[in-house]
Amino acid sequence: MHLGFERRVNIHRKGRYFKKQGHSVHDVGLIVDEVGFPKKGRHSACVDRQWLGCLGKQDNGQVSVGLSLCQGHLYNLINMQLFMPKSWANDPKRRKMASIPEEMEFKTKPEMAMAMVKKAIADGIEFGWVGCDALYGAKYEFIQELHQLGLTFMADVRTNQHVYLSKPNLFVPTTDPDKKGPKYKNLRTDTPSTKLDTYAKNLKPDDWQLLAFRDGTKGRINAYFHQATIWLWDQESPEPWQLTLIIRKDFEGGEIKFSFSNADPETSNLHQILSNNVAPQGQTKGRILPQTDDQIPIQPKFKPKGWEND
Repeated sequence: MHLGFERRVNIHRKGRYFKKQGHSVHDVGLIVDEVGFPKKGRHSACVDRQWLGCLGKQDNGQVSVGLSLCQGHLYNLINMQLFMPKSWANDPKRRKMASIPEEMEFKTKPEMAMAMVKKAIADGIEFGWVGCDALYGAKYEFIQELHQLGLTFMADVRTNQHVYLSKPNLFVPTTDPDKKGPKYKNLRTDTPSTKLDTYAKNLKPDDWQLLAFRDGTKGRINAYFHQATIWLWDQESPEPWQLTLIIRKDFEGGEIKFSFSNADPETSNLHQILSNNVAPQGQTKGRILPQTDDQIPIQPKFKPKGWEND
């Protein structure tokens, strides 16, 4: 049992629908995102003051982690689980009143998402890549595990993320035998890292490519793109990790988004994957999902007390 949802219909039927529409499984993305539900009271299961994407601020409410299949304008929620804040995990009385199972333990959102991705694989759900926002993309362990599972990902990251523009050599500094003090034990790099926002500010106009990358309500949407090879290092691994950096700058407004991908830039359409990692039409990432003809209805698998509106 878990605080979540299950589909009313066979998930594989949706996969067959994608194929029926002429879409390759490689074009289908598995999108990881969180959904906020504003609440006024404090008795609903797992309600707390936390970040709600639907409001764009911290407020009282519930937050769920969800998985959706996505291809172009088509998208379908296939799994959703309620996030349990630590304040609830450590409050037996409150948990009992909300009928939260004793065996349910606190997990971070990236930990929840990884378990859900693995379940999707175990259930035989077919998809070509995984997309996520910076809450998950900024977690080195999360994207590294996706890579270890053999999954292609397109993960948004934050502007203050540090990267290496050339492959750094790792070494342990030698200690001068004539000097007293502890010996060096930790690895270091022979080149400094760079913050993504600093890197983007130093790009020249010729470093950007204008592309029409997705359909909008008023025609094709244009944006500027920049692609580069970068390396990440978590200060523990024996080798730095080579990834592809994609920067998207909006044609109007100039808002900049940064993403990492482990896809081969020579054989993968990274810009197409990135366009599908943007919220589909009719859906705003981080906001309550509307019900449209492109969705299949969902129903609670386990409905704790207090799930209803306060």
